[in-house]
Amino acid sequence: MNNEIIKFENVSFGYNENINLLNNINFTVLKGEFFFLTGVSGSGKTSLIKLIYLEQTQKRGNIFIFGKNTRNAPKEDLRKKIGVVLQKPLLIEHLNILENTLLPFKIAGVDTAKNIQEAVELLNWVGLKNVLHKYPREISIGEQHRASIARAVIKKPSLILADEPTGNVDQETSNKINNLFLALNKLGTTVIFATHKMQDIQYLKMPYLNISNGKIEKIVPNVNR
Repeated sequence: MNNEIIKFENVSFGYNENINLLNNINFTVLKGEFFFLTGVSGSGKTSLIKLIYLEQTQKRGNIFIFGKNTRNAPKEDLRKKIGVVLQKPLLIEHLNILENTLLPFKIAGVDTAKNIQEAVELLNWVGLKNVLHKYPREISIGEQHRASIARAVIKKPSLILADEPTGNVDQETSNKINNLFLALNKLGTTVIFATHKMQDIQYLKMPYLNISNGKIEKIVPNVNR
């Protein structure tokens, strides 16, 4: 069985025809792995995540997601297996936290009433059992981030892509968010977590993919587990 969740083969990408933001990069992520994604602002972290999620298309090379070449694979079929968490929670203001969490089912045309208990249990797991019926404006930014994580994982995706979810919160909240992603990973979910905060990496001591000058390097911290 092929355990490759993500595979980049000689991939180049850029917004300018003559300049590549990512240049001939190669890497593989296996099922169940957890990698931080690092690099200075503007290095290409968000672009890499968008390539994986099929929001952007590479100039050259091939990208395989769940073993499918993204150049000819049905986008929606692949996206159903991917959960995305953004730097800004982007919760729907007129929906309460429980309704926001159930939104992926509603978009998919599934009867949300059948999934309420599951959503309640998930929100309890992320520490939001007391804000189920509050609206985004009524809870803290840290709570909004945890709600967006719950929404991203409610349909049990095989892969989570997190684009700087700790970028606008304090370190205590960052650590809580880090722990949530670590717990998801321990349940078998593959995680790619973009961050510019070395504190995140130092806190969890997980491997990371570093983007620098258009290249990517896989780094494994030398720690005793």
